[in-house]
Amino acid sequence: MGYPWRKPLLSAWRPVQHNHNHNYRRRNPRTGLQIVLYGALLLLIPAVTLADGDIAPRGAPDGQIDAADVLLLQQFILGEQNPTAEEISAADVAPEGHPDGVLDAADIVVMQRRALGYAPLLADPKQSTPSALIADSDGDGVVDPIDNCYLVANADQRDTDNDGIGNRCDPDFNNDGFINAADLAYLKSKFFTTDADADLNGDGFVNAADLAILKQMFFHAPGPGTGAPTGTPIPGGSLSGAITEDSILLANEVYTITGDVTVAAGVTLSIQEGAVLKFDSARALIINGQLLTLGTQANPVTFTSSSATPTVGAWNSITINSSSLKSVINHAIIEYAYYGIRFNAGSTGEVINSEIRNNSYGVYVYGD
Repeated sequence: MGYPWRKPLLSAWRPVQHNHNHNYRRRNPRTGLQIVLYGALLLLIPAVTLADGDIAPRGAPDGQIDAADVLLLQQFILGEQNPTAEEISAADVAPEGHPDGVLDAADIVVMQRRALGYAPLLADPKQSTPSALIADSDGDGVVDPIDNCYLVANADQRDTDNDGIGNRCDPDFNNDGFINAADLAYLKSKFFTTDADADLNGDGFVNAADLAILKQMFFHAPGPGTGAPTGTPIPGGSLSGAITEDSILLANEVYTITGDVTVAAGVTLSIQEGAVLKFDSARALIINGQLLTLGTQANPVTFTSSSATPTVGAWNSITINSSSLKSVINHAIIEYAYYGIRFNAGSTGEVINSEIRNNSYGVYVYGD
């Protein structure tokens, strides 16, 4: 028997409160309502038993998370009922482990998964235990494919010049690709100031500790930044069919997806910064293995329609199926799909620093 509350996620929810910056935005094509997801989404880990979220029946919660709780939360978000302060506190379940004080679509996602008995959703990969299936070489809690200084611990990921290399391993202040006397002179000129770029260790001041970092890297290149992907390079052009070995879509290349592209189980597809994937009508990227999207803030990876006049739903989806490998989508733009990202039962992944816009459904989590 179907349940009326098991509807596609992120359809027409609005925040009860609206009090901080947004990373994910989508405009509902039917209502014109702007959909907002806060922070980074979708790091799936093994299920745990959680008590909060129990808000129904009103005034006498029954000690379990079920359809009644989801329906009541929906009514709160849509303004059909006014929650008390206690009910807002209990219903505020997202981001998982770090509630943000706002009732919105993210809480619906978490509540619905709890009612179905699925794994929780964590908002910040830096505050979780990374999968052993993706290396974390420096042990800072940020996996190598998205770590901007992956051989030196820098959990804060500070990158004040936005060049894709974290401050902790980037004393190349003039960005000439080499740490030398010019960089030393710059750091000395900022000594005992709060200059953000020269504050390499992030303690708020430029001092001897920063000088020591620079000296360690003297006559070397900055970085390394994100862990280099491995696999067979695929040049830009038309793309369809099965990918059966670890492969790389190259930086700043354009790919036209003329047929469904399926990544086989146990196989990793890495997409470098600036790559553009243009999907023909109804086509999809189907991941049975692992997807690593390695964009940067300045040069994101783009998933879009191949149409000259794209509309919402022009192509199908990025679909992440059940896999022992965790997918990471970092610094991406996903637009004009039916499902921007569809996570099926048993899938694991992170979506961070990305813009999901002009899709029928932005992030869709599905399972039996």
